[in-house]
Amino acid sequence: MKILNAKYSIRNSRNAYIAIVASIIITILVIALVLTTSTTGYFGRFNVLGSLTKEEGDALAEACADYALLELALDTNYAGATTTKVASTTCTILAIETNGYEKTIKTQGLNNDTITNTKVILDVTDFTIVSWDEVKGF
Repeated sequence: MKILNAKYSIRNSRNAYIAIVASIIITILVIALVLTTSTTGYFGRFNVLGSLTKEEGDALAEACADYALLELALDTNYAGATTTKVASTTCTILAIETNGYEKTIKTQGLNNDTITNTKVILDVTDFTIVSWDEVKGF
């Protein structure tokens, strides 16, 4: 009787060992799945925040370019080189460059440590915009 009980207890201990190892592996897989899903959502928020900050910087740089165009319409000798504060952000109109009948307006919008550079080339003879581009740097 003792031999049968010994075999039975060995078989039960092996089954228990397999059950414990299987539950540990399943737990690790579930934790890995949960961590992956939660970090994807966490980093996704920062992507959205970055794109919103970039859009605000674009709008700010374009607003400065519009302001410079207004100043040039009022006075063709407007030289730029000014900084404007809008709410908690700033934009800068760099010195306006003249090349014949074209004036180059360079603006920078600064929003949450993100800089957006806009370059506008204006034909002053008929006040038409030759180009309006976002550039990497000046």
